[in-house]
Amino acid sequence: MGSMKNPTKSRFWSLCLAGALVLAVAACGSADQAANENEAAGAQAAQPAVTTDATPVPELRTNDAGAVVVTQEEMLRMIDAGTAPMILDVRTAEEYAEGHVPGAINISHDELADRLTEIEAAKEAGLIVYCRSGRRAGIAEALLLGQGYVDVQHLEGDMLAWLEAARPTEKQ
Repeated sequence: MGSMKNPTKSRFWSLCLAGALVLAVAACGSADQAANENEAAGAQAAQPAVTTDATPVPELRTNDAGAVVVTQEEMLRMIDAGTAPMILDVRTAEEYAEGHVPGAINISHDELADRLTEIEAAKEAGLIVYCRSGRRAGIAEALLLGQGYVDVQHLEGDMLAWLEAARPTEKQ
């Protein structure tokens, strides 16, 4: 009888072992969680405080090609202030000669891929693209973005809206 194990004692030690395992696993999770919370708190502390009375920044709109949309009014203000980036008219040479946005240069959308060296300066500095109605400008914008141009913008409404609003034009 001395060699027989006490079932109550075995259950007690099994429960103690199981309890110790549960505590060990829980402690590891708490340590990891605490470390993550400390990292998050440190990251938040590194962020500058945001005040609620600041003027909200308008959300940038992009078109299907991924270009940021610039309103007609914004474009005109930049032209008047002399701060407009390169303005690229991607219509045909004939359309361009009939009238274009002041200061715009002309490279037809179907020639653009072969003439990128002419606008290399705009790769980092940025440019605003337009055509008659938007289709050709979208093609050009997708090409430019694909070639690594970082600040490609689109004139909202293109030339049709520019003319409809009786905005200034230049003729060649």
